[in-house]
Formats: sequence, structure tokens, C-alpha cells
Amino acid sequence: GIKRLIIANRTVEKAHLLATSVNGYAISLSEIPAHLAEADIVISSTASQLPILGKGTVESALKLRKRKPIFMVDIAVPRDIEAEVGQLEDIY
Repeated sequence: GIKRLIIANRTVEKAHLLATSVNGYAISLSEIPAHLAEADIVISSTASQLPILGKGTVESALKLRKRKPIFMVDIAVPRDIEAEVGQLEDIY
């Protein structure tokens, strides 16, 4: 089962509203790099015009995870996750 659900948003207040309804934890988008290594699954869907997750950030998280895989789903248009992230080992 799910041990911990992290909800990220541009504003922590909005993230907190959703997080409390699903027994989750709220963070701002700027905090994602500090928490990414905790995630086994990432589902991303923002209205950002630029990617919010880059290859370097994901590589750093993978190193902290000791290469434990992360499953990433990007349903944003345009992409939230840089295309190059898909070339990394242990990213699915």
C-alpha cells in the first residue's frame, strides 16, 4: 500500500487542502527536489510552460535512492518532465 502521499503545488495552501483530504503531506513545487528521492511513483500535471523536473534533479534523486527505480507519469501539456529523463536507467 501507499505509505506516504506527497502533494506538490505552486502554493502550499492549495497542496495542503488536497493533502488533508487524502491523508497526505503538502509541499511547494520548489520543494520537489528535496523530496523526490522519497517517491516511488511521480504523477505530474501542471500548467507550467517549462518542465518542472529536469534530468539533473532526477539523477540526484536516483543516486540518493541507490538506483531504486522511479515510475514517472507526465500527463501535462506541455511536458512537466524533461524528455531526457526518460533516457535514464531506473526511470520508467
